[in-house]
Amino acid sequence: MINQLLKDVAVAENAFRSAAGNPCNKFTGAVTTELLRNSLQAALGVSVVLSPRDSFILGVPLEIDLLALRPGTIPVNLICYRPDDVIAAVEVKNVGSFGDATIKTVKANFGKIRSVAKSAHCCYVALTERQGFRWAVTSANTGFPAYTLSTHGTWKKPFTDQTATEDFDRLVEDLRRWAAAIHRP
Repeated sequence: MINQLLKDVAVAENAFRSAAGNPCNKFTGAVTTELLRNSLQAALGVSVVLSPRDSFILGVPLEIDLLALRPGTIPVNLICYRPDDVIAAVEVKNVGSFGDATIKTVKANFGKIRSVAKSAHCCYVALTERQGFRWAVTSANTGFPAYTLSTHGTWKKPFTDQTATEDFDRLVEDLRRWAAAIHRP
């Protein structure tokens, strides 16, 4: 699953670069989120509903990559959701952290989300991260679940040595568990 996701992102990124003449980080981030969303929805089936990419929570002044939502949730203004409808907010990165500033931003943004959507889980997903990178986002340095779907040994693209982790399965299990918890009386 992850190897196919990595391949699909690389194909889309290369096609964009060929057409535009240079890379576009916004495109890479958007296509990574969209392809991850598709992979997650296929793995989750109907047990968890995912928002469109780049959605919002009422009262939170942040664009959120993906939201896991309560079944039957109806958005406000197409891409904005009520705090009580949010099971999880998912921050997605193509190439992981760029240093301590990334860790601080993730922590601060998740704090803003939790201040409004008090029962929502927040989690960070990196498609790939440099193996052993000192500033990688982790559960330990943010206080929130973090998933690294693959690792690589070099710091410069193209990453020819990517290795899939077990974190995609762990992410799917956690999303299912969080969704199931809201259905309990």
